[in-house]
Amino acid sequence: MSQLREYQSLAIDKLREVIRNNKKPVLSSPTGSGKTRIASEIFAMARQRNKRVAFVVPFLSLIGQTWKAFAAAGMDEDDMGVIQADHTLTNWTKPIQICSIDTLARRKNLPEVDIVIFDECHKRSVVHKRWMDHAPDTKFIGLSATPWAKGMGEIWDE
Repeated sequence: MSQLREYQSLAIDKLREVIRNNKKPVLSSPTGSGKTRIASEIFAMARQRNKRVAFVVPFLSLIGQTWKAFAAAGMDEDDMGVIQADHTLTNWTKPIQICSIDTLARRKNLPEVDIVIFDECHKRSVVHKRWMDHAPDTKFIGLSATPWAKGMGEIWDE
């Protein structure tokens, strides 16, 4: 697994602090700064404690990109599944899920996980609130390079 940069380690420490206080944070960081790498590190720490995790993307092109990034960061591909229409890698039993937000919006059930990270969380979806309402004990983190979208404060705490 590649070494984290200092600002990435600091971001993870801050996220952990906010989550411990039962808040839903948004990590704002520029494009290319390694938000997906930060997510993979958070998921690696969660997996060490046998936690289930989901990474939710707004574009189909990000499914494969995220898979490759997670694998490159050392995530076990045998632990990863994809929730996107009838994708060949769909397997809801896998502890790491990479999900299309549009697919989730059309599904009655959502993955049962301990941590959810919404990539590009400024792109609002009915899934955000529905999942947060449905799973109050789940930890939610948003990632965005542009976290100033109208209404984000209704969902995200910090």
